[in-house]
Amino acid sequence: MLDPAYKRKVMQRGWNLLLCCFLVPALAAYDEIGLDENNEFGGRTVTFQAPEKGIFRGKDYFDSGSNIMRHDWQFTEESSLASGIQRKVAEFLFDIKTKETTYFTAKYQSLRRVATQIDHFEQATGVLMRREKHFTTESMGYSVTHFQLGKATKLEWFYPENAEGYSQTVTHYGDDGSTVVQEEHFYTPRSQRKEGMVKSEYFSRGEKKLKRIWYYTPEWSAANKGAVKKVVEYPEHPVIEFPPNVNYYDAKGEVVELNLPHTDF
Repeated sequence: MLDPAYKRKVMQRGWNLLLCCFLVPALAAYDEIGLDENNEFGGRTVTFQAPEKGIFRGKDYFDSGSNIMRHDWQFTEESSLASGIQRKVAEFLFDIKTKETTYFTAKYQSLRRVATQIDHFEQATGVLMRREKHFTTESMGYSVTHFQLGKATKLEWFYPENAEGYSQTVTHYGDDGSTVVQEEHFYTPRSQRKEGMVKSEYFSRGEKKLKRIWYYTPEWSAANKGAVKKVVEYPEHPVIEFPPNVNYYDAKGEVVELNLPHTDF
C-alpha cells in the first residue's frame, strides 16, 4: 500500500489517472497495478492499465524524492486508431518534461510516412526547442525543426542514403515562424564531382524570389576561369517582370565572363 506522503506527491504531479482522492476506489478503477520499490532512479515504478483513459499499459518512474522521471505509455487499440499514436515515452528533470518520443501506428505511418517523432524541451522551462521526425522510407531521411518562443526558426532535412542530389537542406523562417526567407541545399560528394556544386542558397520574401547563389568546387572553379559562385538576382518592379541578372564571381568578388547556359533558375 502506498504511503500517504508518496500518494500526495503523485497527486500533486497530476496523476489522477493513478490515484484520485481515495486510494481504494482509485485502485479499483484500474485493471491491474504493479509497484517496483527500487527502480533505476532509486525510487518507485508504478505499472498500471487504464483502458477508459486509452492506456493499455503504463509505467511511471519516480526517483527517491517521488519526482516523476519517466513515463512509458502504450495505448489501447481503440485509442491508437483514433490518434495514430501507439506509444509515448517521456523523460523529466525536476518535474519538467525534457524529451518525448512518440511512436506511430502502422496506419499512421502509411498515411503520413512518419515512424517516430522526438521532441526536445528546454530544461528550465519545458518549452519545445527541437522536433525530430524519422520517416518510414530510408530515402526520405529525417528532419529536425528548431523552435524559439513557440515559433519555427529553421528546418533541417538530412538524406543519409542519398548518393546523388541533396545530402541536406536547411529552410530558414521569418519572424512569423512560417514564411520562408532562405533555403540552403548541400550536395552529396558524388554530385559535387559530377555537377561541380557544393551548395546553393535561395532567398525570398514571401512569394517573391530575391536571389539564388550556387557555390562551386575548386575543381570546377579551376576549369571555369576561377569562378567560385554564380549569383542570380531578380529585379523588383511593381508591374513589369524583368529577366533575372546572372553573374559569375571569382574569389576576389570580380565578375567572370562565362558562356554557359542558364537553365537552373
